[in-house]
Amino acid sequence: MINLVQFLRYRFDEEAAGNHSPREVASKRLIVDHVVDELADLGGDNPWWYEDRLMPILKYLALPYADHPDYRDEEYAP
Repeated sequence: MINLVQFLRYRFDEEAAGNHSPREVASKRLIVDHVVDELADLGGDNPWWYEDRLMPILKYLALPYADHPDYRDEEYAP
């Protein structure tokens, strides 16, 4: 089972392999990577901000992929 960050990265990779704008795909991946990395720098394996701050942001980024078969509404929906 994949987590939400992996789900987003896989979708961006699929877009990059398709006919989507490479610049748009790179921007989306950069957003996710930057948000995850910046918050990860705050420390800890499962810090307080993971559920409170990071997950809501990632869930909104995943909304455009809600029709994808790997989208898990019970876990990914905001």
